[in-house]
Order: sequence, then C-alpha cells, then structure tokens
Amino acid sequence: MAVLFVSHASRDDAMARPLEAWLRAKGFTDLFIDHSHIDAGEKWAQALRDAAGACRVVVCLVTENWLASDECFGEFKAAWYMGKRIIPLFALPPAGTARQDRLGKVFSEDQGLDVAPCRTADGGLDLARNAETERRLENGLRAAGALARIGLDPEAFAIDRYLRPTPFPGLASFTDEDADAALFYGRSREIAEAMEELRKVRAEGDLRPFMILGASGSGKSSLLKAGVIPRLRREAPAWLPLRAFRPGGDPLLNFAEAIARTLADFGRVEAHGVVRDRLLEVSKKAERDKGELTQAGSAALAAALETEGRKLREAADRSGATILVSIDQAEELARADGDSGDALAAYLRAALASAVSRWQLAFTIRTDSFPELQRHRRFQDLKARGYDLRAVPAFRFDSVIEEPAMRYGARVDPTLVDALIDDAPKEDALPLLAFGLQRLWRQYAASGALVFDNYARVGRLSGLIEDGAERALRGLSPDEDVALPATPPRVLLIGSSTGGPQALNAIIGQIGGVLERAPVLITQHMPPTFTTILAEHLARASHRPAHEAVDGEIIKAGQIYLAPGGRHMRVVRHGGETAIVLDDGPPVNFCKPAVDPLFSSAIEVWQGATLALILTGMGSDGMRGGKDIVAAGGSVIAQDEASSVVWGMPGAVANAGICAAILPLGQIAPKLVRVFSGDRS
Repeated sequence: MAVLFVSHASRDDAMARPLEAWLRAKGFTDLFIDHSHIDAGEKWAQALRDAAGACRVVVCLVTENWLASDECFGEFKAAWYMGKRIIPLFALPPAGTARQDRLGKVFSEDQGLDVAPCRTADGGLDLARNAETERRLENGLRAAGALARIGLDPEAFAIDRYLRPTPFPGLASFTDEDADAALFYGRSREIAEAMEELRKVRAEGDLRPFMILGASGSGKSSLLKAGVIPRLRREAPAWLPLRAFRPGGDPLLNFAEAIARTLADFGRVEAHGVVRDRLLEVSKKAERDKGELTQAGSAALAAALETEGRKLREAADRSGATILVSIDQAEELARADGDSGDALAAYLRAALASAVSRWQLAFTIRTDSFPELQRHRRFQDLKARGYDLRAVPAFRFDSVIEEPAMRYGARVDPTLVDALIDDAPKEDALPLLAFGLQRLWRQYAASGALVFDNYARVGRLSGLIEDGAERALRGLSPDEDVALPATPPRVLLIGSSTGGPQALNAIIGQIGGVLERAPVLITQHMPPTFTTILAEHLARASHRPAHEAVDGEIIKAGQIYLAPGGRHMRVVRHGGETAIVLDDGPPVNFCKPAVDPLFSSAIEVWQGATLALILTGMGSDGMRGGKDIVAAGGSVIAQDEASSVVWGMPGAVANAGICAAILPLGQIAPKLVRVFSGDRS
C-alpha cells in the first residue's frame, strides 16, 4: 500500500513526471500517482480509500488546471476528510487564479511551497533549481512520514544538546519542545494515527475531545507532547497548538501559563497571572441560575475565551487556525477543588461549543481514571473520541534505544540492547529502561559507545533501580549523578516565579542555620512595588534583615537581598568585597528581573561555593545559569513537581540533569541547613 499520494491534473503531466522521478530518487518510493486520463479523480480517490491505513501524506500539485478540475479538488477533499497530511506545491501564474475560493481552502490547511521558480521552459519541473525549496520539501515529507521504512522521522527536528544534554529522558516524560521530538523514536504508527484522528475531528466539526487513554507508563504524555504537538505546530496555518499543561492544584492558572508560553513562542510577552485573573473574573461574574451558567453566562465566558484566542492567532499570524488545547494527566481535572477548576471546565466547554472560531481539546488520561472524570459534576456524561495506547512493543525497543544515542554520536552495543530488553519487566518497561539508559549515558557515553560491560558493572537494571531507590531515600534525585558540594557553600541563590512568594515564605523562616553563615540572594519574577512588599514579608518570616537590593551595596552574610521589580540583579567583586549591581537592560527569558543573570554572575565571585535553589515558576529561567553554576563546581536543588504550583523552572533544571536533589517544599529548608553546616546526607 502506498504511503505517499500525489494529486495532479492530467494536463500537468509534464510537471508530475519529473516530480515523481525526484520523489523516487530521494527514497520516497512507496507512492501512488495516476498518469491516466480517464476517470482519474475517482480512480485516485478509490485508491486512497483502499490505502487509508497506509497513506500518511498527500502532495497536491496546485496549478491553474488543478484548481479548475472538480476531480482534483475532490481528491483534496477526500484526503482532508480522511485526516491525511496535505502538502501543497503551488505552481501558479503571477497573475493568480480565477478559483480563489478553492485556493483559499488549500491555503487554510498548509502554506505549502511555491515551486513556480522551478518550472522549466518546456513546462516541466526541476526542483534542483532552488536548493532551499528542495530542502524544505524533502524535510517536510520526512517529518510527515512519507519514508515508509522510517515513519514520521524524528530527524526532521534538530537536536539541542543544551536543552537536552542526554538523549534519554530518565524518569520524566518527554516535553513538547522540538528538542524532544528529535529524540522520540518507536511511535511512528501511533503518532500518525493520533494526528489523523485530530485532523478528522477538525474536518468533521466533531465537538468531542480527543482522548489518549492508556495504563500508567504506557507513554501517553510523551505521545501527545513529543509526538503530536511539535508536528502540528508545523501544519500552519491550519493548527495552532497551545503548550501542553497539567491541571495541577490551580487548573486555570496552568491553562493561562500555557497561553502565555505559546504567546512567548511568537515573541509576545504576557504575564500568565494576569491572563488567569482576567479569565477568573469573567467566570465569577458570569450569570448563573442555581449554580449553573445561564445562556448569558456561557456567552460571557465564550467571549472572554475568544479574546485570548484572537491574541494567539494574531501573534502566530494564523487567523483561521484551530487552537489545540492539550491537557496532560486530565484525571487531575476531577481532583482540583474550587473556583479555578470550575472555571477551567466552563472554558473548555465554551471552547468546544464555539461558533466564532475553531478550538479542539486533546487529553491524556489513565484508562482506569476516565470513569472518574465522566462521573464528576464538571464533566458528567463526557463523550470523547478515544485512542487506546498500548505500551511500546518489545520489538521496537532497539529503535527507542539505538536511534537517540546515534543522534548524539554514540553507538549502543546490540548485546546491551538484548540485555536491556531481557531485563525489562513486562509492566512499566519503558520508563525503567529510560531511567537505566540515562544513568548509563551519563557515566559512559563520553567513550563513544554504551556496551554490555558498562551495564554489567552497575548491576544491570536491578542494580540501577536499587541505587536510585537508595538515592531517593537520602533526599537525592534518583536519576541524577550531580553531587552536593564537598565543602559548605558560601552563598544561597534562589530563583522563583509563579507560587514563589508562598514557597519563599515557607522556606525563609526555617533557614536560620544558613543565614548564620551566608547571604541569601533572591530573584522572584515580580513587578516594582510588589517586590518591596515581598521583602517586608520575608523580613518578618526570617527575623533577619531583608530588603530590595540597592545598586552598589556590599553583600554581607546573614542578610536577604531581593532583586527589585523591573531590574536584573547581578554580583561583582569590588576590591576585596562583593557588591550588588542592578541592571536596567532588556528582559532575559521574557523576564525582568530574571534569574539567569544572577546565577551566571555569581560564579565569577563564589565559583564552586555556590548553591542555587529553583522554586516553583513558569518557563525555564534559571536553567542556563544553573548549568553555569554546576560547570563551575557548584550545586543546584529544585522543588519537586508535586509541591510546585507550576513545574516550569524547576522542571527545566531537573530535565537538564543538573540537580543534586529534587525535593518537596517541606524538605528543602532542612536540606539547606544540613548542606550549609557541611552535612552532605
């Protein structure tokens, strides 16, 4: 069965034949292209229906003849309704076309590629005339899965060693960054099926959320985040996926963070707290009758949601895009009490019912938790378009193990692959394999290969798991090898954002043993005035001097310095002392003050005697500075996901593999006191 279908008008056969030759020369050999002139449209559409399970990509050679042909446009519509990935190649005259209606429909799905400059004098097509067009088409086809032997090729995405220092995620799931899509192997079929279902939902106007169901450890989160979202981001202007989020303890805030992060991807900065407050205010004021939204109340929520959607579409320049709201671990929607959870549920219903623009929902949820969600008052009788995900079959483990390592320049010995597969349990195999591979990688990858002898020396998978359990009992991250400092640190740096003030107040009052020995410098994402108030709260909680930092002041042990709102705080050596420098430069990581400037400047003063703490917060601010601290011999501790309001900043340093410990909020202060007293336990 063909993987790639080509739609063209019979009058354009002079272009279609060299296109076919180019596709075959590039390895796209499993293709269907009809060069006959009789009943071509029906023959093509029937072939597509027959190969519905195998076909992944449809290339449309869009010319004036193609737009004028009812058969060709029928082929396009057949592919659209079947949820296939459509890649248009435009070869239109400079004067345009009389069929703007049909052209607009094609443009609304994908911006495609202009191949008109590749036309030859005899009416043919030579893609080699334009190297950039040729490169983009080949990469687009590979990413869409047109190479049958490879599938939806992760190599269409660039690796990012800074963002992902190792090719294996350990105990964490993959994120929705392109850097993770570059490493997500072994799920081509599932990615293709999930994306086809989402495209069908869009084409059919189906109002049901798309639900990825599976057992714990089956890879639901990774499929959605690293498999689907990065690829839909490339299907412009049809799709505009929000960054994925977990509902957590404050579902509406986390939804607002997803909006803010997506806006930031397109260069537009907006505080997610402001977005949340705006949405929550509308929800609280919406008209209700006996606790249920009236028609007017629902209309108010719909209008507020459309305002946010309009900003997203304007920022992305995708006016007609379907906004995909991706919710990971959706069972948390049934467990978050209060106004925040109620408001998000109401906005999700408004999104599905929108008559103004297109929204679609995608959830991941454990199969055994779905009935709980359906029984909850917010989602009673919820009907979903389900996709059952099974664990990765063992015969794909070699791809999951070998391919990411190869992209990072290391070979994995086949004997090691066989041993890992033999040792993997029948349940939850993939997370444990990822954990073991991450530990092996950090210890042995610099040699250029992972071999069975490495694996045997660490006690195989059972030895790695036992070591991880022991580390967890000692308050260390089970999948990290970064050590705590051998000597007590001389400074404590703290970075925080969403939820940070509450976390700071909980910690500061319990670290008297730290303040006896060292200064504490804090960057909290906050505007002016608010940082003044926060400093006063910290002074009361700690019974120590705490204030907004002043440019040029000398840093002293026993004092707490808070970066003032609107200015970055750095440190410098000044004579024989250390001083504060306030910087009025541009935002860093979309923040001002930002954590990275403080962290990176600190190593110039304290080198390896630096301990950094990353608390709850949106984004990844602090990751780059944290890497600088660890490279200089210092240490980083992060708040764990369960106790964080938003696990963006601490999650970023955790996923970067630089944490000496990842702890619940209640365990952080005792740990800090022990470390500063010289106790490494």
